[in-house]
Amino acid sequence: MIFAVYLLCLSVGFLWLFFHVEGKKLLKFITVVLFLHGYLTVYSTINELSGYPTRESMPEMTQVLWGIATMPNPSEDFSGYIDLWVLHEAAKEEEWLDWFSLAHKGQVSRVYRIPYTKKNHDELKMITSKIQKGKRIGLAIDKKSGTRLDLSEAQQKYGVVYESIKLKK
Repeated sequence: MIFAVYLLCLSVGFLWLFFHVEGKKLLKFITVVLFLHGYLTVYSTINELSGYPTRESMPEMTQVLWGIATMPNPSEDFSGYIDLWVLHEAAKEEEWLDWFSLAHKGQVSRVYRIPYTKKNHDELKMITSKIQKGKRIGLAIDKKSGTRLDLSEAQQKYGVVYESIKLKK
């Protein structure tokens, strides 16, 4: 968000400068609008393409594209984590930036970091083997669970939506 405020201030500064320097004002205004459009395009796309994992809570319905586990190391007081690369529908906050984004419209590809558990690590091994065989794996996250996420439970709750018909697994 700080980046967006910075870009907005930079655009306002350019607008002020362009109006106080002699020349065609309409051309200067159009240039500032194009600068602002470029800034918004970069801002809306960078989070989707950066690859940095987030600790935000995952959306309720996601499709798992891949996952990797980093095991804990008690000697270094490292608790470990699991990174899940998922595909999900754009949230309401992300929809207004969709027009500027260079990524696929309507869906967001993002890496989410969840706490490591042995049970989730074992489930992740099965998920990745299914993905390698060409199967699609979906997760339905219960928002009431908080930070605790059980991958096997989330897979069981996932329903397939096909042409507005919800099919249970």
